[in-house]
Amino acid sequence: MSAVLLALILLAAGLLAHLQLADARRVPRHVTPSGRADTVSVIIPARNESATLPMLLASLQCLTTAPREVLVVDDCSDDGTSEVAHAGGATVIQATTPPPGWTGKAWACHQGVAAASGSTLLFLDA
Repeated sequence: MSAVLLALILLAAGLLAHLQLADARRVPRHVTPSGRADTVSVIIPARNESATLPMLLASLQCLTTAPREVLVVDDCSDDGTSEVAHAGGATVIQATTPPPGWTGKAWACHQGVAAASGSTLLFLDA
């Protein structure tokens, strides 16, 4: 076997190995049953969280794949939570009074679900 042929075989083998490794490093995208890419809605129920929201919202902006939306459900805060959430790029939903049998946080999460448009919901605590 000539040196040129051996070099071509080794080059081809190296190229195939490189392609397989490059393919293995790709992060798979989740696909919904309809065949569309999965989208994430982040829902954050919050009451008087103006001190903690900035760090949480900033960390969400550092994600490699951004969520479709970030929804902060303001549950009757009196400390500027809505303004901080809006300034941090979130969509603010003002929680209404829970109906009988509901608690505040569960009702706030429910209202976030009703407003969300993503196919996957991620609930975070402020």
